[in-house]
Amino acid sequence: LNIQYRIDSTQEIIQNMTSALTESDDYTDTYKTDLKSMTDCLNEIISDTDVTYIDMKAISLMHKQLAVAQEMADHGSYEIPVKVGEQTVSMHVVLQKDEGEGSGVEASLETQDYGTLSVSMQIRNGKVSGLLKTDHGETPQTRNYCETVRARLSENISGQLPQLSFDENDMAVIYGSKSNGAIAGSEEKASDQTLLSLARAFVTAI
Repeated sequence: LNIQYRIDSTQEIIQNMTSALTESDDYTDTYKTDLKSMTDCLNEIISDTDVTYIDMKAISLMHKQLAVAQEMADHGSYEIPVKVGEQTVSMHVVLQKDEGEGSGVEASLETQDYGTLSVSMQIRNGKVSGLLKTDHGETPQTRNYCETVRARLSENISGQLPQLSFDENDMAVIYGSKSNGAIAGSEEKASDQTLLSLARAFVTAI
């Protein structure tokens, strides 16, 4: 019962990490707080007498991953657990806020049927543009899936970020891509909250 309670607590933290993408004014601080809460849950599980040696090794690895995640957050890089259908997967998000390159956001995650799906977005004059990439080759099924994701992304941006505009034709789709390369940022400076909201608009389009 105690372990199940802690698992449920972890699920609540995961939900908070996703919702905070658009609700938190300081996501880095919220993210680090949630990571600490997850670490505390792991520490409580370790104290349970039912934990096996294999469980301990897995928990130790998770401890190390959480420590690295906290350090990377200071550099605008986040590993965010998100629900995609019935699965919980890790979405990698990088904020680009370079003085010379401007503002942009990259987000990627593993899908069950279409491999790694990633998006790079920039904002210029209130318009969103970018690239949608999958490491699967172009097949009718993959093409239909990516076009559906792009259409949902357009709807999400319109609903969640009405101050921005997005035309599906301004986002190219690249198939069979193994590269994580990003598009150039824009001169326009966007807040972390706006960039993270774009990331959430992407994951909720999957």
